[in-house]
Amino acid sequence: MQRLERLGATFLNDHKTLEEVLPSMIEKARKDTAELLRPGLSAFSRAMFRQLLNAYCLRDEEMLDTGIQARVNKAWQICKNIFGGGNWRTFGQEHPNFPVREAKIFRKPDKTPPSPEIWETWRRFVSIRLECFQFFGFAYYQQPFFSGLKALLLTYPVALAHARVSAASQGRKELASADVEYAVASVDHCHGRSPRLKFKFSRHSENYFTGERFPALIADLGLQ
Repeated sequence: MQRLERLGATFLNDHKTLEEVLPSMIEKARKDTAELLRPGLSAFSRAMFRQLLNAYCLRDEEMLDTGIQARVNKAWQICKNIFGGGNWRTFGQEHPNFPVREAKIFRKPDKTPPSPEIWETWRRFVSIRLECFQFFGFAYYQQPFFSGLKALLLTYPVALAHARVSAASQGRKELASADVEYAVASVDHCHGRSPRLKFKFSRHSENYFTGERFPALIADLGLQ
């Protein structure tokens, strides 16, 4: 991603040259990423990711009571989630009624990887956004192309965390298609639409997980 960003728009618009060099760039990126896929996020980095998760879980449109007590309760739930606790059901009725801490979002990879078909819903979500250019500019808080693309790729770890909570709430460790469908629905509800994601702290969270922190995040979540 950073290599493409440094090449600039002129190179990326040269389709003939891009077709020639892109395969080798992708192969090198795969090798580099494999070397970086090592767990090791700090407690602060994990809290940053949970803060990003909060933005995708919150459903302010369901908050009928806007009094001081309700706002204090929501702020308390947000803090609990940032530090690994809480229950997402307090943010919206579509979320599982399950303690997030018990879901163990950060874990070692499963011995038996799930079937690739399980993630088909997420792949369709990303493909449609890419094909329709619904990931930057007006579609994503007036963000430039690469910033929007990075945010779109971050929906994978966000969706994985959602799916983990969904599976754990049903007493399963293994993910199922229904878990990913719930995760993608939650992500799609907010991505480019949530007022919270347009604030600077969301841009900061997205930028924080670029470079080496992104593969470290994937590794800490347990690559699926």
